[in-house]
Amino acid sequence: MDVSKVIPGNGLSVDDLLENLPVGIYTCDTEGLITYFNPRARDLWGRAPKLRDPEDRFCGSFKLYLPDGKAILHQECWMALALRDASPYHGREIIIERPDGNRVTALAHASPLRNHQGEVVGAINALMDITDHKVAQQAQTEMRATLAHIGRLSLAGEMATGVAHELNQPLTAIINYSEACINLLRSGGDTRYVIDLLTHMVDQGRWAGEIIQRLRGFTRKAPVQRQPVDINALVRDSIDFIAGEAQRARVTLRVETADGLQMPEADPVQLQQVLLNLLRNSLDAMGECPSDSHELLVQTSMADNGAVQVSVTDTGPGVSEHLRDRLFHPFITTKPQGMGLGLSISKSIINAQGGELSADTQRRHGASFRFALPCP
Repeated sequence: MDVSKVIPGNGLSVDDLLENLPVGIYTCDTEGLITYFNPRARDLWGRAPKLRDPEDRFCGSFKLYLPDGKAILHQECWMALALRDASPYHGREIIIERPDGNRVTALAHASPLRNHQGEVVGAINALMDITDHKVAQQAQTEMRATLAHIGRLSLAGEMATGVAHELNQPLTAIINYSEACINLLRSGGDTRYVIDLLTHMVDQGRWAGEIIQRLRGFTRKAPVQRQPVDINALVRDSIDFIAGEAQRARVTLRVETADGLQMPEADPVQLQQVLLNLLRNSLDAMGECPSDSHELLVQTSMADNGAVQVSVTDTGPGVSEHLRDRLFHPFITTKPQGMGLGLSISKSIINAQGGELSADTQRRHGASFRFALPCP
């Protein structure tokens, strides 16, 4: 590559310009042999490759990796592909391992070079160091996961009374069945009934275990795991969580699920956290104005843009006017013991999954919240 041409007007050459760019620039010929690299490219590689040397074809890096950690050969890097396919490969992430073992993440913009006749005579690659950005992004992801976990613990605390009530039923049944077994055995009665009673005890014990496992799964702290999520199944599981509490509050639960919904890629635990938070908020709101006719409606549907939607609508007092503009701000709450993080964290979770959480604050009666998630 000839970089000696003078730029009109300032007397600087293209060479001067490239040498001072904060972006790594390098070129290769049709055989992939490096013909030029600027100082920034050398810094990114951690070494100065030999020009036109077959051992340094396509790239001066020591080793290369894809973002998922998979090692790639130099002849399969973006520079090589741009040359082979005579087509640009822009905005592709690549991890460069230097000779000392340190790694940097770069955004590569590789393009074929053509002469005046349109023939490919080589390729050029621009490397932008995004290591700090990726580190900050990871820190933000970890912070979001930590806040989500704190939110789940807080929500679990609010649900503790309901969970305790759920556990009380199978535990009481186990005690009753145990006493019946003891009485039968002491009185010399028909021991055939003992097997039936023991079977019922096992069933009740399993039920109690499922309640505990469900709560443990919800409160666990684990890395965000995106996977295809069956939204209708998620809704049904979440309804099971609060069914007992809704019954005690005299709230009728209605679920309307759409058939044939696509499955968005998301973290199911965090999605359940969002849904449970919305359901809990609705139950608390309806508890502020007791009635025998309260209803909580959960619906799933497919939006016009292909996103999957979940809406939670109640017949409570609605959202007060002074809270409408600050509904999703942190530390905004109407609960005496509330942290005011539920909706803020929920919105952050949905946004991180590429979706949107919104509220219909103009309803005359009750409140309605909806979150939508894009599908692949």
